[in-house]
Amino acid sequence: MSTSSNLSASSSLPSSRFTFWLVLCAMILLATNMRAPIVALGSIAPVVKDALDISEFQIGWLGAVPMLSFAVGALISPTIGKRFGLENTLIA
Repeated sequence: MSTSSNLSASSSLPSSRFTFWLVLCAMILLATNMRAPIVALGSIAPVVKDALDISEFQIGWLGAVPMLSFAVGALISPTIGKRFGLENTLIA
């Protein structure tokens, strides 16, 4: 009897192929959503520079902040993931 209950429980889980495609689509949508704010500064840099009255050096650093944040996050996320667990880290 336990074999049939295990069999019915496993058949209700999505297949690994479906999960793969679902995760892939989610990653593509997330990447598309995150790309615009990062690359948008280049096209509006003169407007931002004039509005904030900042130098070219400062607007350059302003454009570099997202990339530096990603780099720092990539370096510290494995340590945080090991300490608090992958699921908790992703939720946070």
